[in-house]
Amino acid sequence: MAMSYSEWKFVKLEDISVYVTEKINTSEITEDSYISTENMIPEKGGITKASSLPTTKNVNKSRAGDILISNIRPYFKKIWYSKFTYGVSNDVLIIRPKSSEVDSRYLYYFLSQNKFFDFMVGTSKGTKMPRGDKNAIMKYQFKLPPIHEQQQIVNLFISLDHKIQLNNGINNTIEEITQSIFKSWFVNFEFPNENGEPYKSSYGKFVESDLGLIPDGWEIKLFKDISNNFDSQRVPLSKMEREKREKVYRYYGAASLMDYVDDYIFDGTYVLMGEDGTVVTKNGFPILQYVWGKFWVNNHAHVLQGRYPFSTEYLYLLLKNTNVNSIVTGAVQPKINQKNLNNIRILIPNDKLLCSFNKLVLPLFSKKKIVEEQNNELVQIRETLLPKLMSGEIRIPDAEQEVERCLQKVN
Repeated sequence: MAMSYSEWKFVKLEDISVYVTEKINTSEITEDSYISTENMIPEKGGITKASSLPTTKNVNKSRAGDILISNIRPYFKKIWYSKFTYGVSNDVLIIRPKSSEVDSRYLYYFLSQNKFFDFMVGTSKGTKMPRGDKNAIMKYQFKLPPIHEQQQIVNLFISLDHKIQLNNGINNTIEEITQSIFKSWFVNFEFPNENGEPYKSSYGKFVESDLGLIPDGWEIKLFKDISNNFDSQRVPLSKMEREKREKVYRYYGAASLMDYVDDYIFDGTYVLMGEDGTVVTKNGFPILQYVWGKFWVNNHAHVLQGRYPFSTEYLYLLLKNTNVNSIVTGAVQPKINQKNLNNIRILIPNDKLLCSFNKLVLPLFSKKKIVEEQNNELVQIRETLLPKLMSGEIRIPDAEQEVERCLQKVN
């Protein structure tokens, strides 16, 4: 039964918060402390390191406790709770609580609700690059609980987020380990020889090739010889089409998860590589997504799998270590076409070594999948509880029991 709290009161966003326009000199920030809509992750996924810094002398400045929301294409649901000082682009709203009646963390969780982003979308203007109406956003009205209840709600969601962060840390470690093994074996040639010693350090035999000295018995082939490409199966869906569909299966774009739709066109483990738009990092390495399960992909990402005996995981790590700047075309819209991708020259180890590598790293990738699926469950319970607690539909004790059951399930 829905609960009604007599102490809760109606407020507008402008009653309890303000937009921040304080400035910071660009010389005081780095790629780690700059936030723009480009390095904010869709679907409330947080932020990544910026690929570059702005050329302007000054940018907006956020402080710890501010809420950052991308105002471009608000349907991407990009939001971040600032724990430090950041330089922030003009396309990102900085909202700061101005009232002692509101906890900054509570406001962050409240604004993370899908219904708030739906409201932002409803105020937005423009077709290609819609932006939320800043004045209209501040008129958003909602019911605010007393500060002590806000803090109870915050503590509950912090426990969920803490577990999610721990899991992210586990997967970051797995990523580092697999990258380290790949570089050791296939870049530095320190793979184990017949005696279990590092090949290069134990004076293994090398031969001349077009790519320089390579281990004896290795070959040079093309990327198409070790990969399967499924680009012909991609089907793009417009935003309008996606809005009509139930949110069930992941819908990926060139660089990230973009949305959810009611059907899928791929089922399995794949590597997605940006084809146009955002295709390379600052250092020239491809934008990649390692994905599995049932999902949909638009036509801005190559869809790849390894060709036996090359695993898809090997393909992912290979591309992670391949500079592709030389095959990017287009000045305005960078692109990596399929022909150029297929013709990348690749150093090929022997089948025995590939088999040993797969036995070593595939269990790590399996662990990574399990951990990410746990996080998906945690996010789902958070998204389910968020509107119920924020509206007063359920009490804290009931929500705490639900969270405890969820945490026990994923531990």
